[in-house]
Amino acid sequence: MVDAVVHSWTDDHGGSAATSVAEAVDVIASGAVWIDHSTISADGAWQYGEALRTQGAEFLDAPVSGGVGGARNGSLTVMVGGQTAAFERMKPTMAAYAGRVTLMGESGAGQITKMTNLICVVGLVLDEAKAMGISLPATALVGRFLSDVDALGGADLGWCSLMMRQRQFVPESTEQPEGK
Repeated sequence: MVDAVVHSWTDDHGGSAATSVAEAVDVIASGAVWIDHSTISADGAWQYGEALRTQGAEFLDAPVSGGVGGARNGSLTVMVGGQTAAFERMKPTMAAYAGRVTLMGESGAGQITKMTNLICVVGLVLDEAKAMGISLPATALVGRFLSDVDALGGADLGWCSLMMRQRQFVPESTEQPEGK
């Protein structure tokens, strides 16, 4: 029997988190905790939690932010949804590879937090693109604008605006974690 599972699903493997959980229900030990770092729906997280609780196990939906670099240097941010007791028990495990591990609420709350974070990031990138679109016609102003905003402690426009100015719309790193 399995006492703990740390899991992160990608669609590259042709299956789903639901398949993994369904297969695990029969072998996971009562009292075990499943930590899922996949980015899935909040509803899915709630359903997986319910399925595992029927076996006496717990489910923590725990999507991460920080990418491959964060995984390598232990600075991931983990947004966790689930039962407090299971979270407290597994927090040291997650802290071994993450810089910040926070319980956001019940099952599904980790996924909702991740979605909220992504919406905020997309909004910032869109706003930056609009600002760059306005200032690009006056190319000489772009560099001055960015340095002045930075000097005044403004928004971090660095990585994205540089890519936009260079018309580089492909991410600098498409590096995938090993095993993907």
